[in-house]
Amino acid sequence: MKPVLVLVLASAGIACDRAPGSQATPPAPVPSVQPPAAATESKGSEGITRFGVPDCDDYVKKYLDCVEGKVSGEQKEQLMEAFEANRTKWRALATMREGAIALGLACRAAAQKSREQLTVDYGCDF
Repeated sequence: MKPVLVLVLASAGIACDRAPGSQATPPAPVPSVQPPAAATESKGSEGITRFGVPDCDDYVKKYLDCVEGKVSGEQKEQLMEAFEANRTKWRALATMREGAIALGLACRAAAQKSREQLTVDYGCDF
């Protein structure tokens, strides 16, 4: 994000130095940035969604094992809804330029929160 801001500010500074009525040359197109291969989502051999980021892949597996194996009823539904909402956010993070870094941070935070909640309430291992 910083290189784009610098480019915009530099372009604005150059444009201010032009005489009134002079033609400005159009800016060069900015190449699109693809998310790193490690930050894309795929299905693993066990059918668990993998993001290619070790912190996320490990957390997703442990979370699903815990919720599916030790939680039941309405509580399980609520936990899975919250998990799906997070996974939707993580998919959006994966499209960012530094998606792998953002995913790693988000999954570490989610793992810490789950560790505090699910280990105590359900005896899950994180």
